[in-house]
Amino acid sequence: MVADRKKRMLVIGMDSLPPVVVEKFMSEGLLPSFSRLCDDSVSFGTINPPNLSETVWPNYFTASGPGHHGRYFNSQIVPGTYKTREFDNKTLRVDPYWRALSDAGRRVFIVDVPKSYALDGLNGVQVANWANHDQEKDAGFETWPIDYKRRLITDYGPDPVSPDDFGGNGPADQAVFADALVSNIKRKTRLLLDQMMIEGWDHGLFVYDDAHPVCHYAWHLHDPEHPDHNSELAATIGDPIKRTCLALDDALGQIMARLDASTQLLVFLSHGIGPAYHASYIVDEILRRFQGAPRARGKPVNYLRGLWRGIPVRFHDRLLALQNVARNMLLEPDRRRRMAFALPAADDAGAIRINLVGRERHGLVEPGQALDDYCDLLASQFRSVVNADTGNPIVADVVRVSDYCSGPQLDCLPDLIVKWVGSEPIRAVTAPGIGTVELPPRNSRKGSHTEAGMLSVYRQGQGPTRFPDPIRLIDIAPSLCAVHGVTLPQVEGHPVSALVDALN
Repeated sequence: MVADRKKRMLVIGMDSLPPVVVEKFMSEGLLPSFSRLCDDSVSFGTINPPNLSETVWPNYFTASGPGHHGRYFNSQIVPGTYKTREFDNKTLRVDPYWRALSDAGRRVFIVDVPKSYALDGLNGVQVANWANHDQEKDAGFETWPIDYKRRLITDYGPDPVSPDDFGGNGPADQAVFADALVSNIKRKTRLLLDQMMIEGWDHGLFVYDDAHPVCHYAWHLHDPEHPDHNSELAATIGDPIKRTCLALDDALGQIMARLDASTQLLVFLSHGIGPAYHASYIVDEILRRFQGAPRARGKPVNYLRGLWRGIPVRFHDRLLALQNVARNMLLEPDRRRRMAFALPAADDAGAIRINLVGRERHGLVEPGQALDDYCDLLASQFRSVVNADTGNPIVADVVRVSDYCSGPQLDCLPDLIVKWVGSEPIRAVTAPGIGTVELPPRNSRKGSHTEAGMLSVYRQGQGPTRFPDPIRLIDIAPSLCAVHGVTLPQVEGHPVSALVDALN
């Protein structure tokens, strides 16, 4: 059954707000609005195979995996070469689902969806990169209609968060950073509450990203077990993550208070963040040692990476082209001589590309059985790597991307994904035959992404229901569109009957 066209749907996205953190603070009685949501919702866990954090939002809003939309990270290999370049979100090969809603006559209101851009000609409003802080190449503040930007600037003021707080040293002042994020949440909520009073819209998607940066940069103040925990600073300024969660809870309470019978509320916790216990920055050196290649070729790249992190973020756009040229000059000659090499990836996973005959210009590994055998060898080698201090394995799994992804953009992706255990700090790693590989000094990101996400359909007064099986991110948008009476064309995802039933 399709819901009445008069029923509006409002999806509140909370980017990288860890469900486990929400549950912890709810258990302490600190989040009354989230507790109310939990007590009166149908809830679904979410999965995102092959579990790459940078694909979460594109997979959600295109209802397709990276083999179709083409994105896995903000810097990707150029097929047929050994170079990488920054990914431009405007080159995504699958349209966001709100294009189909708009084309079908549904009026939309879309704000600050990560990894997206403003579409021209929408039936409604879209705001991109206004008050979120995960911006990338050519991802400036833009709106549709174009003149809507002026209204946002005039009515809601400038971004209170300094862009320089996202450089290599993290926030200069954690207390000021937390204050700015709370102020940002408040101004975004004012916009949303104003929009909720406007008649005539059918579908809203409104994303708060404030938990994302604070969990990256303040995890060591939240987590007393973190090796960089600063108890004196934490006692002085408190827990910035808790402050952000309290502000998001207050925003959620205001939204719920403004709901009427015509509006269906969903809350989407996209994925999480936990302590940054990973070895992503030394994947290539581990590979090099297993291959018997000359060691320490990655040191110049690590040095440049350190320099880059120390440059204020306001200068990054001007220097991005130079950074890419330098990185490719250092890495391209080396990559063509090796059977496999690391690709850029988010810090929650390592990414490996096979130098494949027929795909790479100087391929060394034949497709077919030889490729399968080599992937199995690499997986076995990485599973043998342990924490040098404890002897515990550091690798939870090695995933063959083609087992989970298909499509015309598959050649843009890594071949193997190395997933970390992430249960303890790592200073150095070791494995038979490679000796000890030390990690570079810990940087300002104290937290890295985790996979768990949650989607809750709020149904006031009907009690809690937890659907036992997780749903794929690529299946959410087709389900939402089905309730609007719209079918998404040419996507991988499919409506989930349990989600459609909950919305109806």
